[in-house]
Amino acid sequence: MELLLRVSLCLLTFIGKSFGDEIHPHKILVKEDDNVTLPCVFSTAVTDKIIDWKIDKQEVLFYDHEKRSHQAKEFKDRVSLFPNELKFGNASMQIKEAKVSDSGNYTCKYLNQGELVEKESHQVKLTVEYILKDRTRQKTKGAFAKPSVKTIKETDEGTLLSCKVLIASPKPNVVWYDSAGRNLPVEKKETSDAEGHYNIFLETTVTLTDNYTCIATQKELHHQINETIFVRVQGSSVATWVAVAIAVVFGVLLLIGVMIFLRKNKKHSGASTQGVTSSEGERRNLDAQEDSR
Repeated sequence: MELLLRVSLCLLTFIGKSFGDEIHPHKILVKEDDNVTLPCVFSTAVTDKIIDWKIDKQEVLFYDHEKRSHQAKEFKDRVSLFPNELKFGNASMQIKEAKVSDSGNYTCKYLNQGELVEKESHQVKLTVEYILKDRTRQKTKGAFAKPSVKTIKETDEGTLLSCKVLIASPKPNVVWYDSAGRNLPVEKKETSDAEGHYNIFLETTVTLTDNYTCIATQKELHHQINETIFVRVQGSSVATWVAVAIAVVFGVLLLIGVMIFLRKNKKHSGASTQGVTSSEGERRNLDAQEDSR
């Protein structure tokens, strides 16, 4: 009777765990291009078992104890298990550089060799969010923005820089930044055609030697790209050398002043010592004359 109760309890625990996973799968949210591990831990060691991972009933990774494995084309060289953890029942799967298309409902199960009936399964719901990044190598219904920057000319106010983005759709947001991330004031011109392609021109005048970056963003396409230019402003270099020269001159004058002060103080100290010595000598002579009388 006691043995029957133990078997019944284990069976109920297994059924309840599997049923619970199906109703409330483990949910994971990650950013695009991040690595993510989908958890799957069984109640027994699975070193000699067949591990089967699927997404929405399509194969992702098939693995058995003889090290043979099969990966779906979309996940080729991006998914793997942790072989040293299988003896602890851990059949979690790592996905490298997650893609938005990886989002979906994953099922992890194990089978005994030569059997087709799954012994235990878990479910994980993965959601991969887009990030802003350069997508110019990807296909799109629109036209990705690509900034082009250059120095136009030197002016009395500084150096004039240009950034242009041509034939972009949808309309991109284009800005100039310095190396500290400050948004620079610009003069902006834009044109568009009947098909919704935009040409945007930004000009800004800079007065300091620095790296300047033009960034174009199309949030609808999750696309962001930048181009940086280094600018050496002659005026800023002269100002720097003038400041250094002033500092050096001030330091030299300060050093000379300290030396003069120390020399005068030494002379005054020597004169005082000589006066004290003469006074003591005269006093001794007077004492000697009185003694002789």
